[in-house]
Amino acid sequence: MADRAEFGLMLWDAASTGTLSNVFELLSQGKKSVVFINRAAKFQNVKQGDDILDLVSFMSEGARKTADRKIRLGEKVSQLSGFQSRLAV
Repeated sequence: MADRAEFGLMLWDAASTGTLSNVFELLSQGKKSVVFINRAAKFQNVKQGDDILDLVSFMSEGARKTADRKIRLGEKVSQLSGFQSRLAV
């Protein structure tokens, strides 16, 4: 999906690692995403690596731990944001 897309528009439950993976993939290709976070009923723009921190702040601790195990969330955040992850995973 990310290779063919020009940008992403996603609905996210603040837990799904599949949606989060797509956001990371688009961002790594220099593409933007808009994520509707249903728990907060708000849109979150993801234009650069640091925006990921705002996005994952909506995740519960359990969801972050699961995402770290499944998709290495902490590592990906560190790579994209250019500094050590501030996430407690």
